[in-house]
Amino acid sequence: MACTGIRDVIYADHELAASAGYAIKLIAGSKLQGDGVQVSVEPKLVPRANMLASVNSVYNAVLTKGSYTGDTLFYGQGAGKLATASAVLGDIIEILGRPTVDSVPAFVTKQASVVKEDHAAYRFFVRFKAGFDEGDTDEIASCVRATFGVGSNFIGFSLADATLGGFITDYCTRQELTARLEKFTAVANVEIQYTMKVLD
Repeated sequence: MACTGIRDVIYADHELAASAGYAIKLIAGSKLQGDGVQVSVEPKLVPRANMLASVNSVYNAVLTKGSYTGDTLFYGQGAGKLATASAVLGDIIEILGRPTVDSVPAFVTKQASVVKEDHAAYRFFVRFKAGFDEGDTDEIASCVRATFGVGSNFIGFSLADATLGGFITDYCTRQELTARLEKFTAVANVEIQYTMKVLD
C-alpha cells in the first residue's frame, strides 16, 4: 500500500499544477486490480473539471465510480471543531447505548487481497530543478516529449522560483517512470525533485 503525505509538496507544485488546469489534493483511493484491491493514500493532481478539485477547507468528499451510475459524490464537513465534536459525541452515545455490540459493519472486516505491487500505468507530474539560460526552455520541452511520449505536457517554470519547472508524462508504470527519468536527467542536465500521480 502506498502511503505518502503532503510534506514534500511545495508552493511551486501548486502554481505549476494550477497553470496546467489541476489542483493538488490528498487522495485516499482504492480500485479493483485483477483478483485483488489496490489501495493508496497520496497527493495527486486532480483536473479542475473533477468534482474533487473543488473540495476545500474543512470539507471532505467521497467519490465513487459506478458501472451504470458514473461518478457519485458524498460531500460534507470532515474536520473542524463542530464536525469533530459531532463524531465524538455520536461515538459516545453509541457506546453507552449498545456497549456489547460491535458497531463496525460486517463488510469492513471482510478479508480482501491487497495488491502490493502496482503495475498499472499512470500519468505523473514531475518537478525538476534546472540551472539554465532562458534559451534552454524549448530544448527541455523537446526533451520531455522525446523521453515521455507525445502525450506528455511540458508546463513551464515557476514564477516564484524560475529554476523550478514541471511537466506531466504520458502513461507509464512507476518502473518505466524511473528509467525514463534517469534518461531525461542525463540528456537535459536537470535534477528531479518530486513526482506525483495524476488522477484521471
